[in-house]
Amino acid sequence: MLLVPLQSANSGSSGSAPFVIVSGVIFIFIIGTFTISILNIFLFKVWVKKYWFINGTITLLSGSAIGYLLYRVISINS
Repeated sequence: MLLVPLQSANSGSSGSAPFVIVSGVIFIFIIGTFTISILNIFLFKVWVKKYWFINGTITLLSGSAIGYLLYRVISINS
């Protein structure tokens, strides 16, 4: 993520490209974290029963972030 702004620093016409790329990477990371935390519930039932608070916190935080981002996208378009 840190190399993208440095590589595109000399290109004048694509000034927002690093911002778009970094924000896309962050969004993909949040979706991936949410997906893995949901899959943990089904794949690692013993671990989730023992450490439910870790998986629950990750699921809640990443799900809230996805919900907030979807709300912002929907409210911008309407």
